[in-house]
Amino acid sequence: MERLLNVTQVSELLGYSPDTIRSFVKKGQLKAFRHKSNSSIRFKKQDLVKFMKVSNGTFPPKLISQVKKLSNEARTRGLKKRAKTAR
Repeated sequence: MERLLNVTQVSELLGYSPDTIRSFVKKGQLKAFRHKSNSSIRFKKQDLVKFMKVSNGTFPPKLISQVKKLSNEARTRGLKKRAKTAR
């Protein structure tokens, strides 16, 4: 199961305030999910990668390396899924 991130984690990772992250969600710029038990906002890592690719914001170098790693992992998973369905 994929680990989801909360608003605080995403705000620290992207360098925005938690209120700004919530604003992005409300405007539909950043995809998020509500936690079933307490209605808190949660994010998938691949949705953050998509957000960063379409955003014109400047992100810290640490984040850029993390995005590259996440992108490579997502690409590898996609290739594995295609290989399984081709069989």
